[in-house]
Amino acid sequence: MFPTRLLVLCIALALFVVSGCESSQAKVEKVVFYENVDAGLKIYESSNWILDSEVSSKPFNAIFKQDNVRVIVSIVPSVKSLDQIKKELNLDRDYVQLIEETADSISFQLNEKESIRSDIYLESKIDETLVLTFFTPVEGYEANQEIMEEFKNQIELTY
Repeated sequence: MFPTRLLVLCIALALFVVSGCESSQAKVEKVVFYENVDAGLKIYESSNWILDSEVSSKPFNAIFKQDNVRVIVSIVPSVKSLDQIKKELNLDRDYVQLIEETADSISFQLNEKESIRSDIYLESKIDETLVLTFFTPVEGYEANQEIMEEFKNQIELTY
């Protein structure tokens, strides 16, 4: 009789633990902060970003901001390489200092009245490219890196 009760108790405990694990692993649904169905873009809520303006729909451009950080989100046809974009930006000017370059990003600093750092990130999908262009004051760059990275990670291309 004792082993039967012990077996029932073990089974009940196992079921309780399994049901508790399943409920704790429930998927947390992200809140969509901005969506443009035509552009195939969703941005999930993160760090108090707000839409500053939607500039155009073809190609898609929208500006978001949080305090003194701005980001231009663009979706353009995948016809330009990073080198072509660098040429168009004319980064060899006296007031432009190239900071870092990778296969899918460029960072540079504009040295004018107020020094501004710009980071451009590219992500190519099928026949379009997502371009994120961040602008932040140089003196606040380190403090703003985390919110910029978080914003990048909240973007989903839905096409």
